[in-house]
Amino acid sequence: MTQSTPHLIRTLSLGWLAYFLLGLTLKLTAPSASSGSLSTVFIIIDRGYCPPAQWQQVAADYDQLYQQHQNQQIQIESVTLVNNLGEEVRTEPPTAAEIAALNPFGLDGGDRIPALLASQPDATVLRCPI
Repeated sequence: MTQSTPHLIRTLSLGWLAYFLLGLTLKLTAPSASSGSLSTVFIIIDRGYCPPAQWQQVAADYDQLYQQHQNQQIQIESVTLVNNLGEEVRTEPPTAAEIAALNPFGLDGGDRIPALLASQPDATVLRCPI
């Protein structure tokens, strides 16, 4: 080894250490793209009886929202499935395939949907288009 080799190793080591510290500092201090920039969405799905062709439209509308959630463009906070018999709140968003596979039954959400909207006025309501 020549005399300049230890100097070169020390210089390279200090350079890499400086890059590491700079990267760490930027990561800890710079605002991240995901912090606070996602809009929170509450979804209410009226699960009252709906003909299969129309239910697929409800599923397609949910799929659009779910894809935005998957791409981290929005944050689905909860999905509430409702009909005249009751409601089910899911804090973990179901997949689009799960919604498409549901069998809508009973009457529509009737008075339940306005009550849910009173507590969550910005909720997105998906229902049978007929």
